[in-house]
Amino acid sequence: MLRGTESAYGVGSINYATGAVSVTLGALPDDGSSILFSWGTKNTFVDRSTMTVASTAVRTLLPDAPIAPGTVVVTWNDGTARTATDDGKGAFTGDATGTVDYETGNVKLAPTSLPLGGTEYSFAYSSPDEDDVQSIGFPAPTRNIDTTVTLDLGQTNVTPGTVKLSYAVTSPAPETDSDTEYQYLAPPRAYAHDNGLGSIIGELGRVAGTIDYATGIVTFQPDGAMLVRRSYFKALGVGYTVQGFSA
Repeated sequence: MLRGTESAYGVGSINYATGAVSVTLGALPDDGSSILFSWGTKNTFVDRSTMTVASTAVRTLLPDAPIAPGTVVVTWNDGTARTATDDGKGAFTGDATGTVDYETGNVKLAPTSLPLGGTEYSFAYSSPDEDDVQSIGFPAPTRNIDTTVTLDLGQTNVTPGTVKLSYAVTSPAPETDSDTEYQYLAPPRAYAHDNGLGSIIGELGRVAGTIDYATGIVTFQPDGAMLVRRSYFKALGVGYTVQGFSA
C-alpha cells in the first residue's frame, strides 16, 4: 500500500515480489514533470544470539621458563583482591580460567569477572630445582611396528608438565650455488614436551605421543610436522663463517 502524508496526495500499491507499482495521484502532474521512486533493500545481518562468545583473556610470556608446575600464582585487584593458581596440569583455578605452558612460559588467563582496562596482574612462580632435573639419552632406539618409539625414562612418578624431548632429524641442506658449500655443525634437531595431561606435544601443536607419569614410559611418534633447528657452516673460499640457526 502506498499513500502520502495526506490521502489527498494520492494512493497506490506495490508488489514486493515483482517490484510492480501502481499509483493514483491526487492531482494531475504538470506537463514534463518527473515521478521519482526511491527504495531500500533488505538488511544483511548475522544472528549471533546463540553464538558462544570467547572469554576475554590476558596473554603473556613468563620469562625464565621452564616453570615448575603448581607454582604459578596470579593476583590482581578489580575493587576486590583476586587470585588464580595453576593446578600443576597446565590449567588455572580460582578467580580465572586459562592455561599455562610450563615449557615455554606462555600464559592465557581469563578472569571470571572482567576487570577494567589497565588493571595490573602480578605473576609469581618458581623454576624447577636443578637437583630434580633428570636427563637421559636413547641412542638409536628401536622403532615399534607402527613406527612409534617407546622410551623408558627410568623414573617413576614423573612430575606432569616437566618432560621435554629433543631428537635429531633429517633435513634438506640449505640452498646452494655452484661456488658455495654448507656443512652442519650438528644434526638438525626438533623438540616436543608433555602437556601435563599425559600427551606429548610437538612445537607446532602436533599430538605426537603419550606418557605414563606413574611408570615413566613414553610412546612417541617422531615423524610428522615439526619445527626444525639447524646450525651450519658456510664455506667462503678460505675458512668458514658461522651462519647461526634456521628453521
